[in-house]
Amino acid sequence: MIHKLGMEDREGVVIKDPTMIIEPIKYTSSQAHNGELEYAFTYPFDFGRAFFFSRVIREGFLAYELNETEDEISNRTHKLGESILYPMINTIKDIAKGNPASEDTLIHVDDLKEAKNFARHLRDLGVVATVHSFGEGKAIIRREHQSKSDRISNFLRGGLY
Repeated sequence: MIHKLGMEDREGVVIKDPTMIIEPIKYTSSQAHNGELEYAFTYPFDFGRAFFFSRVIREGFLAYELNETEDEISNRTHKLGESILYPMINTIKDIAKGNPASEDTLIHVDDLKEAKNFARHLRDLGVVATVHSFGEGKAIIRREHQSKSDRISNFLRGGLY
C-alpha cells in the first residue's frame, strides 16, 4: 500500500488507535523521503541532523519490512543518494556561476498588484522575495537564500567548513 501511495505522489499513511492508548504509527513512502531530502539538500545548512537521519532510518526499516531483494535495495540506495547529492551539486554550480540560491513558489492571485503586495509582505517579514513572473492569475514568487549563497561562495573560495 505504501509503495502504491508513493507511485501516486502521496506521502503515506498514519495508523491511529481510536482510543489513543497506542501511539500512532507513520509509514511514509520513499518518494516522500526522497522529495524532502531533495528539497533540504537544495538549500544545505538549513535542516538539522535529526531531519536527515530520521528519513534515512525510515528508508532502512522500510526496505527491511518490505523484505526487498538486493536489486530493490540497490535501487533504493541509488535514489536516496540522488536525492541528496544532485540538488546540492546543482545549487553549488548555480552559485559558482554567480546566481543566488533561490526558491520559486507558485501563488494564485487576481492581478500583478496582489502578487507584488504579497512579495512586499514577505519582505516585511524579513524574507528576500520578488515577483519573478506573472501571467494568467499565477505568479512565481522567488525567495533568495542569501546566507546559503554566502556560505557556499565561501567554500568555493577555499573557506573551511
